[in-house]
Amino acid sequence: MAELFNDSNLNSEEYYAENAISFSQNKPPIEGRLAIRKSIKEDLANFPNGYKIAFVVNEVHPSNDGIQVVEIGHYRVSDFVSTPLYTGNFIAVFEKREGKYVCIRDMSASDRPRLESKVKDKKE
Repeated sequence: MAELFNDSNLNSEEYYAENAISFSQNKPPIEGRLAIRKSIKEDLANFPNGYKIAFVVNEVHPSNDGIQVVEIGHYRVSDFVSTPLYTGNFIAVFEKREGKYVCIRDMSASDRPRLESKVKDKKE
């Protein structure tokens, strides 16, 4: 997934299943590989040059039959000199199709405080 962002490689066909659904912050669920690809492309257009994202998988949970795998981890976005800018967490579900694992569902959540919390803190 990091390669999709860091190399502007929009070849989501290798990562997502045709009927995948992706859940992100401040967006409705994105359904289908093509819609996910479009969303990634839009995100990349707003991603400053030199910024990189790194994913760290903390847990891997394969199903007993090996058909599905769940990954749980965190991510970090850094600027062009590797200064961490923000972090978050993710979960991804993969399914083995035609001998290859593809993502069928993923979700991410930023660690950034909500805007309402910042406004509330300033008032107090």
